[in-house]
Amino acid sequence: NATNVDWEDITQDETSIFIGDIGNNSGNRTNLKIYKISKTDYSNTANVTAEVISFSYADQVNFTPNTNNTEWDAEALISFDANNLIVFTKNWVNGTTKGYLIPKTPGTYAPSPLPTTLSSEGLITGATLNPSTGKLYLIGYSNILQPFVWVCENFNGNDVFSGTNTKTNLSSLSFEQAEAITYVDDNRYFVTSESFSNIISDDAKLIAFSTNDAVLSSTETGLESALLYPNPVTDYLYVKNILFDSIEIYDSRQV
Repeated sequence: NATNVDWEDITQDETSIFIGDIGNNSGNRTNLKIYKISKTDYSNTANVTAEVISFSYADQVNFTPNTNNTEWDAEALISFDANNLIVFTKNWVNGTTKGYLIPKTPGTYAPSPLPTTLSSEGLITGATLNPSTGKLYLIGYSNILQPFVWVCENFNGNDVFSGTNTKTNLSSLSFEQAEAITYVDDNRYFVTSESFSNIISDDAKLIAFSTNDAVLSSTETGLESALLYPNPVTDYLYVKNILFDSIEIYDSRQV
């Protein structure tokens, strides 16, 4: 029952998976949705019916299309607590990112922005909230494709930009269209980078970094050269062409 208009991010809690159909490059969408999928259904049936969380931004009054020049695009979604999600905007106009608290209960909502905004100095494209550390990580890139990470911590309640916000460029990377981020443990994170071809071109990548480093250095592997099969997998997963001694594989529960 779910239609992919512009799926952008995915998150989870203990019982559900949430898929954000929140992409809005032209700023004119009136059908923004988050699909809620039961993990029990997902694990036990071939076809699942998603519940729908529909929303619109309470402070958006202009829906005139303006491709890649709008304040109302979004690509980042987190599970904030037991009852709420947060969507973060990808602001093409002035780089100010807003957060919108949206209930996990299916329904239709018009959330207002959280009290504090973030001058993100680029496009925010993904987010993850580490439950062990309580820190929010936002991934994005500048207008010259320099990927960066914002770390938000010590905030008040759900006002996630009200505490200490620290931006760090991923030091070993440039010309990367970073698109998503997730945590592995307290200190290790994975980032994905999308392939693109324009004046310059780049392959898709999976990038790892550790917060133990004084500067967020990173390691990366090009996904184009990696071979993983079959997909979906039942008993054995074969991995070829990855130049590492070991790899780690996580399921939807990150175990």
